[in-house]
Amino acid sequence: MQIGDIITFGHGEVLIAFAVTKTLAREANQVLQPALPRDLWADLVIEDLEAENPSALAVPDIMRRATGFARFHYGSLKLTSTEIADALKRR
Repeated sequence: MQIGDIITFGHGEVLIAFAVTKTLAREANQVLQPALPRDLWADLVIEDLEAENPSALAVPDIMRRATGFARFHYGSLKLTSTEIADALKRR
């Protein structure tokens, strides 16, 4: 095998790669959660929502949308409605 050769994975190798990736992501998440202030996490949720859907912050039900987005993508943080509302005000 040479540098630059294409490597093919079988089913088992793909499953192992996904398991390792998931474990690394979980460990990074556990380290980052307490390391960053909650208001920064709330700001990141709003930035992420806006990046995913640039017109998301212009809709009338933005609080419901932002809360749902936070629960789905950042659920382990358990951000409160107040934290999300404050982040929206800072935008």
